[in-house]
Amino acid sequence: MTIKPISLRKVQNFFVEQFFLFLPFNLALTFDIGFPFKLSEIALIIIFILDFKEKQFNFINFFFLKQKSLYLILILFLFFGFIAFVINLFWQYSYPLRYDLARINPLLDSLLKYFYFFIIFFAFIISQKSFRSNQKKYSLILLIGACIASIYSWYLFVTSIQNIEPFLLFGMDAWPQHALYSFGHFIRCGTFKEGNYMGFFLLVTAVVAINEKHYFIAFFLFTTIFITVSSMAICCSTIFLIIYITFKLIKAKQYYIIALGNISLFIAVFFLFHNEDFKYLIISKFPLEAVTAKLIDPSTVRIDAINSRNERNNSTKISWHIGLDNFMWGVGPANYYLHYDHYNKEPFYEQKEAKRISNNVYMEIFSELGIFCSVIFISFLYFLYNKISWDNNLVLKLGLVLSCIYLIAFPTFAILFLWTFYGYIYSVGEV
Repeated sequence: MTIKPISLRKVQNFFVEQFFLFLPFNLALTFDIGFPFKLSEIALIIIFILDFKEKQFNFINFFFLKQKSLYLILILFLFFGFIAFVINLFWQYSYPLRYDLARINPLLDSLLKYFYFFIIFFAFIISQKSFRSNQKKYSLILLIGACIASIYSWYLFVTSIQNIEPFLLFGMDAWPQHALYSFGHFIRCGTFKEGNYMGFFLLVTAVVAINEKHYFIAFFLFTTIFITVSSMAICCSTIFLIIYITFKLIKAKQYYIIALGNISLFIAVFFLFHNEDFKYLIISKFPLEAVTAKLIDPSTVRIDAINSRNERNNSTKISWHIGLDNFMWGVGPANYYLHYDHYNKEPFYEQKEAKRISNNVYMEIFSELGIFCSVIFISFLYFLYNKISWDNNLVLKLGLVLSCIYLIAFPTFAILFLWTFYGYIYSVGEV
């Protein structure tokens, strides 16, 4: 009896499946060796090695020959990002930098973040290739992983709000991110480090679920967003559902349902504006203080909500001024925190022992990598949108636009699930 050897292609397909399945376990099940190597990243690296072994991935072809516009844009991003990294290795600033808050040391932190650019862009390539080859299979695996993470998120929510110590997955923080609302104190981050990450992941996977016509899964994922209490995720998902449902009703000429829905929505919002929890979620992210003061009396809002909003505004201002003063090449990947103290004019938001981040992807790229990478990244999003210009169902168009809006209040673009979502859109756009 002879045992038939397993082909490299089957092995590679297995690791592609693991890559999609474990995407939501961004912090859980983590081997934190200096820079976090998580299961999805490990699977991605193995896929890359197997691609090399089968000679499917050729650097010459990738960088110079057979690639389309979106790939070339990513190559330019890597190129100018590398220049920004190298220039800032030797650049001397006229003010002291805050070196003591580095994860390892400033040089390695910056190098590792630049290396991670390759990881996320390879994730984009693998995602679009996989979805293009078998969209139904791989999108379902992605959604299964999202459902597993959502079930675990509900488990964390229920146990923590009942003051029961939950079972934490290996690699999670001993004290995961919590939230305190009128209905209790609970864990809000799911399998990620922050509720903001979990909420964004649920939003983009719910968009995929609707596009794949898995409506029950989409409903479950949208519902789970609420226990992340991520203001941006809740707002973006609500906007998505209102526009998408209204669009469908208009196509079906169900105008009376639209009218009833608008009336019901107006009444719901009216009552919500008298709810302390709702006011906390809105005020903490609303950037226009003069407008919100007319809508809601700030004296009735928890002070931590106002501080959260003001801190984000302050970080955006700092990022903007860092970018203006280092217009061409920024201050280097992952180097924002080094310059924070010099540009911070609000003593209330001193770094102290916390490493500051921009908390705005566009400002992150502008301040750390300069104007070239900023223009390239926005161009990438524009060309990606053009890929789905034919999308008459509005699902992917709306999902992409809302993901771009979400980036205004998101810590970093260097996150795997975001580029997997972009890979999905790219692959669907090629059909």
